[in-house]
Amino acid sequence: MKKKLITRIILAIIGIIIAIVAGWLLLKLWQTMNSVFHNGGILGLFSQQKLKEDAYGRSNVLILGTTDDDPDHPGATLTDSMMILSVNQTKKDAYMFSIPRDLNVKIGMACNSGYAGKINEYFGCVNNGDSAQAETERMDKTKKFIGDIFGMDIQQVAHINTAVIRDAVNAVGRVTVDVQSRDPRGILDPSMDWMSRAKELNHQQRRERCPTGHYMQLELTASTKNGRRKSDVVLSSAWFGGANLRIGTI
Repeated sequence: MKKKLITRIILAIIGIIIAIVAGWLLLKLWQTMNSVFHNGGILGLFSQQKLKEDAYGRSNVLILGTTDDDPDHPGATLTDSMMILSVNQTKKDAYMFSIPRDLNVKIGMACNSGYAGKINEYFGCVNNGDSAQAETERMDKTKKFIGDIFGMDIQQVAHINTAVIRDAVNAVGRVTVDVQSRDPRGILDPSMDWMSRAKELNHQQRRERCPTGHYMQLELTASTKNGRRKSDVVLSSAWFGGANLRIGTI
């Protein structure tokens, strides 16, 4: 009888320990998910409230990507990533297409390149404020601007920068990326172009390493052979001792 009592006590203690550990893990999971979804909370995943729709029953979302959280990145307010996500919540289908960042458009206001230029300039030209109201104005005007160009009624807009990705990674602790390569030599080194903006470099070093803003400079040189004009694509780089590498002809 005494042995059974001891066994029950041990099992009860083990059960309590398991319950405490499980509760702690659930709490951490809840906190992590709420950190990822911020004010929306994890319960927003189960919300049945439908998004606004256009006349065709589709919910259109403009997704803008910038790097304005990185002050050392030139052109940080340019929306180099621009996509439209279109969802039919009844038919359960979704389509997504990318907007070319270099698409030339009439901006309709004074901007860096004038009153016309690349479409990725518009967002940063609306205003340069850092308040919530300024951000709302940028998103609302860009949403209408893009919608008018493509003839779409865009109801939602999402502005995503690298801080969003960084915060999501921090919320879950870390993310491990395992890059595989079928090439026995491994994978390519990081882009040299980004290395020219290393903080420890002074102005002269940056110019020496990156003379025209890019390590790799493509130049066209014309030549005539057998009565035919040919253009040679020449790759020149400070990393090759100033030597020109002829890589092909056009």
